[in-house]
Amino acid sequence: MFTLNATVRCIALITSIATLPMAVPTLQGSTPADDKEMRDYRLTMDKVQKYVAAATAMQADAKSSQCLKENDVSATPTLDAFEKKFNNCPSAVAHVKDAGLAPREMMVMTAVLVGGVMMAGMKKAGQLPKYPAFISPENAAFIEKNAEKLAPMLQPLMKPEK
Repeated sequence: MFTLNATVRCIALITSIATLPMAVPTLQGSTPADDKEMRDYRLTMDKVQKYVAAATAMQADAKSSQCLKENDVSATPTLDAFEKKFNNCPSAVAHVKDAGLAPREMMVMTAVLVGGVMMAGMKKAGQLPKYPAFISPENAAFIEKNAEKLAPMLQPLMKPEK
């Protein structure tokens, strides 16, 4: 899906979200099972902190970044494909596990958290009438409630690649 420079540029800042037409209720290329898994995932501040720790560690590790680029993790439309490619990068996997997450959870969080933050901003600006189906009402409420805390946590992850 996306590349967040080390989280593959937020694992490509949810590649499909960048190309999503406004009314599409799913991520482009995702399967119904992926959409359900993302919708059923629940964000917490503890999980967000783990996500940021993993992403920061991957960003700081040239070996992880290079491996994720070489494996073209950003071009994976499904969670299964992402997980398979991501697992080819042992240093990135180690950073994610060291932070207390699984590689698949990292991808799900990228879609739910980063996608949700992007969608919340668009909704607040009146550019999006409702959240896409992969963003649950619970996660939308979490993101809206914690927007002021989330923005500074995620901002360092959006640095351009060097």
